[in-house]
Amino acid sequence: MAEQTPRRALPPTSAPTTDDAPGQRAHTSRFARWRKRYSLVSDILTPQRLGLALAAIVLLLTGAFGGLDAVTSDDPDETPAGQANQPLSIGPATITVMRLRHADALPPIASAQAGTTYFFGVLQVVNTSSEPLGATAVASALALDVPGIDPGQAAPSLYRIDDSLGARTFQPGVPVNVVAVWPTTSQDAPAEAHLTLSTLTWYEYFSSADAEWQVQEPAFIVALPVEELAEP
Repeated sequence: MAEQTPRRALPPTSAPTTDDAPGQRAHTSRFARWRKRYSLVSDILTPQRLGLALAAIVLLLTGAFGGLDAVTSDDPDETPAGQANQPLSIGPATITVMRLRHADALPPIASAQAGTTYFFGVLQVVNTSSEPLGATAVASALALDVPGIDPGQAAPSLYRIDDSLGARTFQPGVPVNVVAVWPTTSQDAPAEAHLTLSTLTWYEYFSSADAEWQVQEPAFIVALPVEELAEP
């Protein structure tokens, strides 16, 4: 009987690759699920939109914690102090503030009215531009900080001292002495008041041919003693 050749053992089965490891399969499965979920909103949450949203959040947080205060601050302490009896430039004109008075009336420019008193600013206006300058624009650049004046209607009326007529236009280079009149509902006058002079900037509208002088940021704050005007 022939001697039988012993059978060789089968080669050992190769170990599973790392791709088939249970941990790796679970990781791949989770990644596939998140990828599928993102594909449902990928047309909405585009990288560009995500970037804009992130920028908006940063701006909101910066503003909430005061990061924009240095740019948008309107702190009156940052406005330069102007001196009385000195020409102060507001752009197209210089204004010299001479004095501030308070009275119940000043005929014919301010008649006596129950519950109303008046503040009178004595000014000299010089139009330093090359074109006539409307009195309305100059008046809009003046704001007096006293009790009883509505901040939304703080622009005074301007009257020429020479003839007591309402000022309408300031011609280039011609000094004009005017009285700025502020009516107030307060019967008491402070010992001192602050007059703010703001810069005027020429603004042209894109949608039409119109253009006008517009008030910009405060240029000077002038502290003035309030003088009581004797009755005539």
